[in-house]
Amino acid sequence: MKPGCREYHRFSRRDALRVGGATFFGLTVPQLLRAREESLAVTPAKAKQVLLVWMYGGPSQIDMFDLKPGSKKDAVRPLFKPIQTALPGLHVSELLPRMARIADKYTVLRSMWAGSLHWTHSALAYMLCGNPRTPNTLAYPTMGSVVAKVKGGPADMPNYIALNMFPAKGADGVPGAGDCFLGAAYEPLVLQPDASAKNPMAEMLVAPHLDVKTFERKTNLLKAFDQKLRNMDRLDPLVEAMDQHQQKAFDMLRSPKIREAFNLSKLSPKVLDRYGHSKHPYGGGDQNQSLLVARRLIEAGAPFVHVDYQNWDWHGAPENVSGQPKLLPQWDTGMSALLEDMDDRGLLENTIVIAMGEQGRGPLDRNHWSGTQFVLLAGGGFARGRVVGATDADGMKQTEDECFPEDLAATIYGQLGIDPHAQLMANGERPVRIVDKDSIKVIKKVLA
Repeated sequence: MKPGCREYHRFSRRDALRVGGATFFGLTVPQLLRAREESLAVTPAKAKQVLLVWMYGGPSQIDMFDLKPGSKKDAVRPLFKPIQTALPGLHVSELLPRMARIADKYTVLRSMWAGSLHWTHSALAYMLCGNPRTPNTLAYPTMGSVVAKVKGGPADMPNYIALNMFPAKGADGVPGAGDCFLGAAYEPLVLQPDASAKNPMAEMLVAPHLDVKTFERKTNLLKAFDQKLRNMDRLDPLVEAMDQHQQKAFDMLRSPKIREAFNLSKLSPKVLDRYGHSKHPYGGGDQNQSLLVARRLIEAGAPFVHVDYQNWDWHGAPENVSGQPKLLPQWDTGMSALLEDMDDRGLLENTIVIAMGEQGRGPLDRNHWSGTQFVLLAGGGFARGRVVGATDADGMKQTEDECFPEDLAATIYGQLGIDPHAQLMANGERPVRIVDKDSIKVIKKVLA
């Protein structure tokens, strides 16, 4: 049997029942089922909040956290020199010196597999939902929507906030900015702040579960924000037509906590410079400053904050990939500042920080590659200073601790005290498990 968890996935409950009372590696069927349930036993929550840094497009694992400098193939060799980190045995790109210095604060999982959706960005739904979501499946909710539904948060704070998330249509669209079977009440409140605006919140607001066409009169709504958020019920029939949950989302924007989180004008230049800057490629926002806003939202009590950090979708021969030398140092500055800042403030004790994309990159031309990718995990009961999993000399295949998006989701839910096999109602009438698969497994090696 291969190491890791792929073989575990192939042995389902149905398979166990098929063998009846026979033994398997010395275990009876009841023992096997009991062992499976124990592997998913939900312990008391070690985390209360989640901050997800979503690296849309697919960051290159072989150029960031899984370098292959010893490969005999020129195309596989990393584009940049490896440097030693604070963690023995872990080398990272020379363009990530700050993340190298604080490697004792996070765990790198290098053996994630989402390859059932090979070569497409559709794998993003798989990673964000923990279920393979396609146009032919249920509209599974993202982890953020599940946390909003099951855990909730302060009355004056949205349960699920997304920064810089640009809605997209079709199978490759970003789930969480569109429909899910839990309904509009549990979609994210999407904010795209403009750091140069007097009111960063007012640059654009995409309300949950509303088609873009309904915002033809967006100007009138934004004017309301500029006029000190006066009573919006009288401004536009669109607002009156919202259900109570959506109206509540607008009401929450009046919350002093949210307004304060977005108001960076009172911060010293030293704090702003610590996070650095990175202009969002598809909007006016600053990605690194959005990480700072996200930290402030977590500190204000937001249960789940999603930050879109783009654009990792590079293609072409390694020598032609020009985006990385610019983006990697920017991400290095912002991500390291986020982790250090949260650790200094004690926020890592109760907050899970995740940095990941929907796929990795292939070695020959840095094309889409869902077969291998990395996930960075910190806080909320996850281990500090650990590397889990390994890949072959080409970075194309797992050799240790192969794991799947559903395993990652189950592990994250477990740290939040959520049973991944608990059922939610789909479309108000059909019970569906949060992680809708029999054979899922907590990735214990990434836990403290």
